[in-house]
Order: sequence, then structure tokens, then C-alpha cells
Amino acid sequence: MKKNKPRFFYRILILTGIFLCCFGKLSAWAAMADAEGALNPKVIRVGWYDYAGFYMTDENGYRSGYGYDYLLEMARFGGWSYEYVEGTVSECFQMLEDGKIDLMGSVMYSPERAMIMDFSTISMGKNFTVMTVRSDDSRYQIGNPRGFDGIKVGALQGDTRQNELESYSKKQRFTYQLEEYATPDLIERALQNREVDALLGTNMRVAGGQERIIAQYAPKDFYFVTKKGNARIKKSIDAAMEQIEFNRKDFQSELSKKYFSVDMSGSLTFTEEELQFLQTQSQIRVLLPSLRRPMAYQENGVYKGILVDILNALGDRIGVSFEYMEVRDQIEGITYADSGQADILANVYNDCGWAERNHLFLSRPYMTLDYVSVSQIDSDVSKPNLRIAAVKGYRFSQDFVQKRYDENQITWYDNEEACINAVQKGSEDICFVSTYVANDYLQNYRYRNLYSSIISYSHGITVGVSSTLPQFQVLLSILDKGIASMGDLGINNIINANTMPQSHHLSAWELIMRNPVPFVGVCAVFSMIIIVLASMLLSSRKIRRKDQELYRAKLAAERDSLTGLYNRLSFELLVSEVLSSHASHKMSAFAMLDIDDFKQINDRNGHSYGDKILVMLAQNLDMQLKPETAFLCRMGGDEFALFLPEISAEEQILRKLQQVHKQVGSGCDDTMPIPFSMGIAFTSEYQNTFAQLYEAADTALYCAKQKGKNLVCVAESSTELKKN
Repeated sequence: MKKNKPRFFYRILILTGIFLCCFGKLSAWAAMADAEGALNPKVIRVGWYDYAGFYMTDENGYRSGYGYDYLLEMARFGGWSYEYVEGTVSECFQMLEDGKIDLMGSVMYSPERAMIMDFSTISMGKNFTVMTVRSDDSRYQIGNPRGFDGIKVGALQGDTRQNELESYSKKQRFTYQLEEYATPDLIERALQNREVDALLGTNMRVAGGQERIIAQYAPKDFYFVTKKGNARIKKSIDAAMEQIEFNRKDFQSELSKKYFSVDMSGSLTFTEEELQFLQTQSQIRVLLPSLRRPMAYQENGVYKGILVDILNALGDRIGVSFEYMEVRDQIEGITYADSGQADILANVYNDCGWAERNHLFLSRPYMTLDYVSVSQIDSDVSKPNLRIAAVKGYRFSQDFVQKRYDENQITWYDNEEACINAVQKGSEDICFVSTYVANDYLQNYRYRNLYSSIISYSHGITVGVSSTLPQFQVLLSILDKGIASMGDLGINNIINANTMPQSHHLSAWELIMRNPVPFVGVCAVFSMIIIVLASMLLSSRKIRRKDQELYRAKLAAERDSLTGLYNRLSFELLVSEVLSSHASHKMSAFAMLDIDDFKQINDRNGHSYGDKILVMLAQNLDMQLKPETAFLCRMGGDEFALFLPEISAEEQILRKLQQVHKQVGSGCDDTMPIPFSMGIAFTSEYQNTFAQLYEAADTALYCAKQKGKNLVCVAESSTELKKN
């Protein structure tokens, strides 16, 4: 037994060592797992305070703003979600210091703050101190700070920007009188009541179109901040912001434009130098290159078109008249401008490099041109070695056509009309023109065998001013102000007026082509006198060809051009036909849909964005209702309708429409919801015509709007389905 004691002792030591090694490794693995989880937070607590344009919450609880969009974009890259903790700015700072929240946004850097909080490596944006005056106050002009002498400035009590104003006034050598106010509402009311001349604030303040900026200075970055030493959150935020910086370089400028851009339409003031220029030069000579409908053309000796109407409206706003001169192309126009025979060149491609090489300076763009391909309906544009028709000397031809096709495929023509005619006759396979030009030609029945398809190419259109013109900087400034004051809505109205379908008197030949069957019948009668068999063969061939043409024309006539859904007329005829053929025991459902606050979407983001929302809604409705036998229609504007001709039970279709409302309303992803209201009506013994169903569904839709929007209401029923 004594000989076994040492052996037993050694066994105990070995087992103890093995246990300690295993325990150490397990601890290390656990620590690594904890560290990995710490670097990938699942939920981040964010301090949320009211800040117009930055952090906003509407009456329905929907959040928006510059900072909110930034948070969502970071979450897309970081994979986390947020818990919003509300409070004032000072309360949020205290909660951050106490560890009750993880993150705050829109914080300016200071050494004192850096001692108690960590700043994101990348800034959220840049904030300027600005002075604004009433939009109708012409006493003060940007670029002339010495004219500010004696100005009365309103500012918030304790606003640190007062120090910036003092430094700026000393540097620019003007005096001012400061008036302090307790709240932003009081200071804005003082400005509108003319108690003060100017307001001290920031460029990231929502001011609408009632104010204009006269001075902008002292740029400062603002950041996200975390509690000092909270490395896991800071590292995650920095990584997400680096991804945004790499993948969306214009993200910050997009947010600034979305939430803080000022609508300048209707606002127009000039400096003394600009007023003197306008007094001495009341007429400006304008070159119109490459005339073509509907951009610019001559009719009965008068220049007309989108471009001419925009310039005429611009001239009315700035107080000048334009003398138009026609030139073959932009190259010839540059020669005229360099020789002093003209002042400005219209319809210029927005390319600063091209402008510099040709001694031009460009105004701000006043419209955007999108382009389409034009080909025959039955042609195969995917085949190799397509025959391309292109306009020679046309800037678009250089940037798009020549970069995508071999020179031996391209045939050069003098203008766009020659290109379209070549495709229409079949001598070329395809050509590329602007959407406005394509629509103008394809409205003509002569081009019924052509169709257009959108391509991924667009560019801005500007006015070019020759650098050889005396005071060209002053003229450019006047043009920029005039274009800005017209606003997107004013320019879009001009474009719409020039692109609406024009009335057209049908020729005898077109009357025959639009009514081929009666014409073929008459021809058949006369042909039978000569030879029965030959006339029957000839008429049958013509009938088949004309029926195909009618079918294509019918498709074009019954569809909405933007969404591809049925238009109102064809939808009403289709629904009425189905209802008249129904047996008494068959039940149908009729629904009206309307996008909530669609005008605000257009006003805030532009009509182009609004059109995308309409198309997205139409596509999602079509996708969700494909398994059903449903007819979809765009009634007009942002109003849609759908008709389910045969349903087995009301509850079943209500559940289906509830699911459609939920799925379609979410848009393509959670960052782009499409809130809309829906009204539903069912056929009954006393409600079985289109007009009755339309009235009932429209009343239910109005009920949904009245009850808070984003709802589904059923006609003559208390049933109400609210979107989750």
C-alpha cells in the first residue's frame, strides 16, 4: 500500500492539470463569443428629440427626417434595429452619459463634449450658419455683406451662432443689432412681422419658400455620438457609415435636398449690378439649334415648342425679350456666339467639359431629357448586327450610339425625323430619340407600326452663355435666378402643354385604314363582278392583316400609358359587359384605391418620383392579384380600381384584399411604403351596375379616408380592415 501512494498522488496532479487546461480553453472560447456578439449589436437605443427636418414624428406616429433616414441606411448595412427613446436635447445628452441610450445624432464637435462622449469617425453632414430675410425683402443681397450695415438680426437666446455672427460681421465690416427670442416660433413670427430684418439660423432648418438666404458661413461638421468608451457601438456605427460612404457617395447631398432644399419658385430679386444690366439690355439674342418637334420648331413664321415656351416664360419673369435665331446645329451656334452675333445658345447638353472647350458657361438645368429606342412592332431588336439610324453631329449619338455599336452598323442622318422614317420604312432596324420627340411622332397614325422602349440614358438641358460676352457672369446669375423662380411645376406645365395629344383631321385614306372591314366588304362586292374566287382570296388576306392592326390599336387605346393597366373607359366597358352577362347567383367585388397624401409626395420629391410610385403600385397590385381573375384600372391621377368578376364568398375575398393591402402597401421594401386607402363594394340584387358599384366603392373609399387613411372599408357594412 505504501508503494501505491506516490502513484495515486501523480494521478491526482495529472487530472487537475487536464481540468485546468480545459477550463481555460472554455473560458477563452466564451470570451471570444461574447466579444463577437458585442461587436454585432442587435438593438441600438437612439435618443429621439424633435428637430424639424432632422427628427420628425407625424400625428400617425410615422417617423421621418434627415437623421431618421440616416439611421435606417446604417441599419441596412449593420443588420440591427433601433429602440427610440424620446426626450429633449439636454435630456438625451444626460441619458447618453448615464448609459440609458447608446446613440445620438446631429451633434457638433467640441473639446468639452469629446471628454464625455465618442464621435463617429465620419461626419453625418455639414452645417452652415446662415442669415435669412423675407423672400420679398430686396434690401439685402447675397454676395454684398457690406450692404448689411445696421441690419436687425433675430436669434435664439444663448445660440452659439451669435459668436459666428460677431466674427463674420467684423470680417465683412458691417454693424448689426441683435434681438434675442426664447423659441423658434417667436423668432420666425418676428421676421414675418418685420420686427427684425433677418433671422440667424442654420442651412439645415426647414424654412419653406417664405425666406431666402443672404449669407452662409462658418461650416461645421455634425456627428453621431456614443458614450465615452462604448467601443462596440462606435465600431459598428463607423463600419456602417464607411459602407454608406463607399456605396452611396451622394447620400448626404440626397438627404439635404430631400429635407432642407428651399422652394425658390415665385421668389426673384436682383442685385444692383443685375438691375443695371437688365435696364441697359432689354433684348437678348438666342440661338435655337437643331429645330425639331416638340422641343423647338417654326410654324407660320413663329417659333414654338417646349424650349421656346420656357424661354418666353423666363423672359417674362426677368423682364427681357428674346430674339430667336435658327442655326443648323450646336457647332454652328458656337461660331455665331464667338463672333458676337448672339448672346446665348439654347438647348445645350449639360456637360461642363464640352462647354469649356467651346468657350461657354452653363446655366442651371431647366429640364431633363430621357431617351427611348424606336423600332417596328414585330422587329427583333436583340439580334446581332442591328442597323442603327443616328443623327450626325448630335451629342447623344457620340455619348450613346457610337459607344455601343460598331461604325459599320450606323447610318448617319440629318435629323431625328429622317431616322424615324428610315425605321418606319424598314431600311433601318432601330433609332434612339428623346421621349418627347418619340411621342410626338408615334401619335401620328402614319407611324402605327412603330413602338418605343425606354433606355437608361438621360441628361440635363441648360442655356449656354459665351465667355466672350461682356458681363456674362451677370447674365448667368440672372438666368439662374429666373429658372429657379419658375419652379419644377411651372416648367412641367409647359412641357405637358406641348406634349398633349393634338387633334388630327383624318384623311380619306386614314378613314379607310381605321375601318378596314367595311372597306374590304365594298372591295369584295366590286371584285366579285370580275372574279369571285380571286376577290375572296384577296379580301381574306387583307382582313387578316387589318384585323391584326386593329388588335394592336385596340391594345394601345385601352391601356393607361404610364402603368399599363386598363384606362377608365375600357375598364368601364369591360366591367359592364361582365355584369350584364352574369347569372343572378354570381357575386362580384369592386374596389377603389387611392394613395394617401399623394400630392405631398409629388410636392416633396417631384412628379418623376410620383410617377415611379404609381408604376410600383400598379406592378404590385398586378403581382398580388395574378392568381385571381381580376381586372385592374388606373382611373386617373393616383386613383385605381379593381374588379373581381366571380367570388364565392364575401369573407374569403375580404381576407384576400386585406392581404393585398398589406403586401402592396409595403412597397418594394420597408424603406418605401405606399400607404393607400381602399373602398370595397359587392354586387347584390339592388347593386349590379358599374355606376352603382363605382358609387358604393367610392363612398367606402371616402369613409376610409375620413377614418384616418391607410384603411380598407366595405360599403354599407361596419367591416373595417386596418393595415398592420
